[in-house]
Amino acid sequence: MMQPRPVVIASPKGEAISRYCRGIASSCFAALAVLAMTTLTSQAHAETVQIILEETIAPDIQAHVLVVADSSQKTQVKETFKQAVTDAREILDPLRTDPLLKGHLADQIAEQLTRAGWENIFVDLGGIVVARGKDFNGVWKIPVVDDTTANAHHAFVFKAFQDVAVATVRGSDKNVTDLSNDLKSVTVFTNEGAAKAQDLALTGYSAGLNRAQKLLKKAAVERSVLIDQNGRFIQIPEGK
Repeated sequence: MMQPRPVVIASPKGEAISRYCRGIASSCFAALAVLAMTTLTSQAHAETVQIILEETIAPDIQAHVLVVADSSQKTQVKETFKQAVTDAREILDPLRTDPLLKGHLADQIAEQLTRAGWENIFVDLGGIVVARGKDFNGVWKIPVVDDTTANAHHAFVFKAFQDVAVATVRGSDKNVTDLSNDLKSVTVFTNEGAAKAQDLALTGYSAGLNRAQKLLKKAAVERSVLIDQNGRFIQIPEGK
């Protein structure tokens, strides 16, 4: 069984974060790390650090976690995460056919980390995110990226001024690949948990562009971001 591998991002030249970005699967998580990189140099010797943990829950589910904590607490953070992953594996079988599986797992892991006393956490299960507290250098910044293009300008960044859960559904996801759609992806930000965010994102994606806009507007969540097949970003409510 893989063991969680903590990495403290406190390298003056960002070597640790660069190595990590090359080895992870989640584009959201990688982009978040890159967003933080430019502000780490001046804080390289601070006691508060950003700890990265990763673990395989199931062959198709990777958990990536950031915890902002005192550098002396790395061992405790690692142990808490290890137990949370163990507990997540125990509910895999009864929930395996649930389309909201990743949302339920992300909610559970985040809740266990919070109960253990870690207030500043970022849990990412491959497009399903729970962000609580703050990042190393301020609010969590959560990118929505059109990963079908190499154009770096095709991105939206959500600043989480409060706890938030996020779910992104894409046409390449295994539970929606049989759908014909005019959307590339739907991302939902809500304070009602990751399972709720995933449910709304799946519903919106399945509905198609026009109906999704109406459904997500009615849902009145913090923010929804739709990317159509032309690469156009549609924010609900509309961004300024």
